[in-house]
Parts: sequence; structure tokens; C-alpha cells
Amino acid sequence: MKRIQRRACVLSSRVFNRKSPSLRSIFWPALLVLTLAAPTFAAPAPALPVRRALSAIPRTEARGLQFEALRLERSKQNHLLLRATINGKPALLGVDSGAPVSAISIARLRYFGMTPVRANSDIPTRLRINGAYNNVAIARSLQLGALNLVDEPMVAVDLGGSSKAAVMMNEQAIDGILGADILFPTEAVLDCRAQMLILKVDPKVRGSAPGLDFTGFAGVPIHVSSGYNLYVDGQLNGTRAKFMVDTGAFATLLHQPLVRRMKIPLHDSPFRSAGVNL
Repeated sequence: MKRIQRRACVLSSRVFNRKSPSLRSIFWPALLVLTLAAPTFAAPAPALPVRRALSAIPRTEARGLQFEALRLERSKQNHLLLRATINGKPALLGVDSGAPVSAISIARLRYFGMTPVRANSDIPTRLRINGAYNNVAIARSLQLGALNLVDEPMVAVDLGGSSKAAVMMNEQAIDGILGADILFPTEAVLDCRAQMLILKVDPKVRGSAPGLDFTGFAGVPIHVSSGYNLYVDGQLNGTRAKFMVDTGAFATLLHQPLVRRMKIPLHDSPFRSAGVNL
């Protein structure tokens, strides 16, 4: 197989990349490290439209803890998944840097006992997604390892397409999505090769997660849009292009009108894809 350059990201001030000596599959990233430290982005990260209280629990285990490293699972659909706990019940979440807000499946609201946002709250009761309004629900406790997010707002979305795909692949469907509204304030580090997610537990601690070695990497600036999406500038067949950094995408995707305009050859494949645009 021809040697090709793979991208790797560290969502902090920069996205890093280096050449990979081999590639098992074009759909499996050789390395992706995202370091989400909002204050150091190429463009200032806008304030996300949610509010949360942070509480590290259990306190006996989390006392003095500054960072939490969480093991991720990779699905057959090439998604990175995190085992979490919502209101005391186990949950499976997709880690998605392309989602500005975290989400919960409408079908799982009752199971997790999540309640709608009150009308007098300073949190929006609904968000407009794909041209329609979706309700926002509150998780009294969203626990990610030793980090517990209290009264965490999550938009309720229809994940039926994802669930059907999971059933076809004979694997567990996700219960929700871990989005940028949680990844930003926790200055998340997502290492796709090691399949690890590192979160900052103590927001008062300065600096990034320890033990990260970026020797041999080159920096690529990340731009944060008004819609809280992450973009990098690049080229496609010599033409300037802007690419969204989306860990929720199973593969690198191109906009169909762009493909037609640039007359990029198409080939049939056995893959089908469906998305949730947050």
C-alpha cells in the first residue's frame, strides 16, 4: 500500500501531525491527539451557551486529583466510545469534537431519569437542530471517571439511525454524545492511538496534562467558528479547503458539491453513513 500522510490532532493551541509508517485501513486513524484548551486556540473560543457546576467525586478518591485518564473503546463503525455514568446508571457516549453541545438519546431519557430544563432557568429549554427544536434535559450527575458534572444540560436528539447501525454491526448503541461544551472547559486530550481521554478535574490547575510528548510534530492552527465547530486550513488537490476536525465522523468526508465541482472520481463502496448535525 502506498505510504500516505495521516493527520493527528492535539486540540489545544494547535493540531499536530506526522507521517505514519504504515496504515492498516484508510478508515482507521493512525494517530489523533486532540488537546482542547480553549484559551490557547488560534481563534478565541467563544463562551458556550451552558452553565455547569463541577464536583470531583467520590471525594475520597478524587481528593487532590488534577487530571483523569479514561480508557476509550473503538466501535466497529470507527467511533471512539466512553463508558460513563448518568444519574447512577451506566451509559455509553460517543466522543465527538464536531458536536458543539453534548446530547442524549430521546429514547433513553426515561431510563436515565433526566428532567427537562425549567422555564425560569438561565439554560435554554430548547435548541434548534436541523431546522427543528429539540428539548434540553438535565443530568443531575454525569460522571466521567473521578470527574462528576452536576446538573449537566444535554440536548435530546434522535439517535435512531446510529442505533440501527449498531444493531447491524452487532454492538451496543450509544446513549449519547460527549461534545465540545464538556471537552473545552476540561481541556480534554484525546489520543486516538492509545484510545485515551484525559480530562482536567481541577479547573484551577494551570498547564496541560502531564506526560505528553509532541517531539516530531508540526503545529496546525485550529479555528473555532461561531457555531463552536473546529476547523483547520488545508488543500484538496492543490485547491484551498477548510476541514472540520470531527472525531464523531467515521472517516474523512467531502462535501458533495465540492466533489462535483472539482471532478473528483467516485467509486462505489459498501459503506453508508448517517449523521446528527448538532
